[in-house]
Order: sequence, then structure tokens, then C-alpha cells
Amino acid sequence: MPRRRQWKSKMVILAQINTNRSGPSQDLIAKISEEFDLGLIAVSEPNRVPVSDRWLASTDTPPSAAVTWQWSRWRMPCSPRWRGKRFAAVDWGDVIVVSCYFPPSLGDGEFLRDLNELGVRVREVPGRPIIILGDFNARSPAWDPGQPNRRGGLLIDWMGLLDLHILNVGTEPTCVHPRGVSCVDLALASSSASRRVVSWRVGSDVESLSDHRCGTHMCLPMSTQPWLDLPLSEQCSKHFPGGPSGR
Repeated sequence: MPRRRQWKSKMVILAQINTNRSGPSQDLIAKISEEFDLGLIAVSEPNRVPVSDRWLASTDTPPSAAVTWQWSRWRMPCSPRWRGKRFAAVDWGDVIVVSCYFPPSLGDGEFLRDLNELGVRVREVPGRPIIILGDFNARSPAWDPGQPNRRGGLLIDWMGLLDLHILNVGTEPTCVHPRGVSCVDLALASSSASRRVVSWRVGSDVESLSDHRCGTHMCLPMSTQPWLDLPLSEQCSKHFPGGPSGR
């Protein structure tokens, strides 16, 4: 019987940012990706979506959200999966990554309608590792120490129905605005994906040229091909020399 080949897990990093329709902010994506070796970025409120096989956008105009990938030297297989009014999703390795944005102008009914459009898609793939990154403009004590809003409660109920978990840890704000600070940029994950996230942090030390921080950098292992002989924890620490927030 031929000997089974042993495969190693590769540590990959993904991040999210709300560029707030800013061209200079979006132009930083290439620089930040190179500096931190990011493999994928979920973009809320993109300034533009280039005609490229490395970008996928939501179906609304202008796009609420987009995903861009293959920025790091480790090219994880990636392909489009879903597009909706407020979201875009890709198969990145064996993980589904969703980028989304829900503007504050939506009423509760509109918010739930657009949220449930995404929920229908999530239910189609039970058991799959799914990570959802986006600005929900929702505030709850579960992730934000500030004043909660009704949308935060609606989002928690929706997460419970889909067995999604919040990855945000700590109280460091993801949005810093003259009117105040908040933690509206969230990272959600299915149970199977949550168990694989090694670390999470807000990139408060990264210039984003937006009132939203280039935040929620996450390390997670992907089984793809023989890679470094370093333990996964060491692979991650190489990318987060400043010390990522643990989970």
C-alpha cells in the first residue's frame, strides 16, 4: 500500500476594513497586505471595485461590500461563492469568507430583510467553516462597551439562529470618529471556523486613512500543502510581533 503523504497546516491571515468610500484608504490595501502578509481582506464600503479576478463585490450599486484575495506570497485557492445586496462571499481554501456592510440608514425591517438574505445562504452549507466580516452598525454589550442599539439585539438573535459566534474580544474600538468611538466592525464565525481561529486583534497600530481601523486581523491554520516546520503558534507570532489578542 502506498504511504500516505503527510500534509502540514499553513497559517494564513485575513483582515477587514471599512474604507468609508475613501480612495486613499483603499489604495493602502496593497501596502498593508504586503506588510502583514495578508491573504484576504474583507472590505466594507469600498471606494471602487477593480475589474479583476482577485475581487468580488456585492450586487448593489455602489457596492456595499467586497472581498479581495491572493495578496500574500502564500496563494490560497480562492473562488467566488455568493453575491447578495449587502454581501459577497468566497471559498478560501476550505473556509467560506463573507464580507458585508449594513448601513445605519436601514430601518429594522430592512436590516432584517438584508440580514436574512445572507442567512439563507449560510443555511445552505451546514457544518462548513464560515467567517463573516463586516460593519453591521450594531452595538451590544456582547462586543461594545458603549450604548447599545436595537440592531445589536436583532443581530444577536440572528446569530443564535445560525449558531454563529462573535470573535471580537476586548473593548478596543474598531471605529474612531469625532462623534465618539464604537465596535461596529465585527467578526462572526460558525462553530467549526471559530475553533480554528488562533488569534484576533484590532489593527490600531495600522494606518487606514479611514475612521475605521484596519482591524480584526485573524490567524487561522489551513491544510493545503507542506509548509514551514514551525509550530502554528510560532508561525502566527511571526506575523503579529506586537502581540495579538488571544481568544
